[in-house]
Amino acid sequence: MNRVAPDLSAIILEQVKSLLESSADGAVVLDKERRLLYYNLAYQVTSGVNGRVLARAVAEGKRCYEVFPVDIC
Repeated sequence: MNRVAPDLSAIILEQVKSLLESSADGAVVLDKERRLLYYNLAYQVTSGVNGRVLARAVAEGKRCYEVFPVDIC
């Protein structure tokens, strides 16, 4: 029986999300091309960026510098 291996990056992202969701510190996860993959609630509160805007940015695969008006991206 030949099984397809699960996508390891998706599994790791889910584990990271689980850890960061309980954090009081703001956190954002980007991929190597600086696309926004995840943000926690604390980040949404501290960044001042509307939650719907962040959710849309994740869904559309926006890059960090397309969403945040800062030079750290």
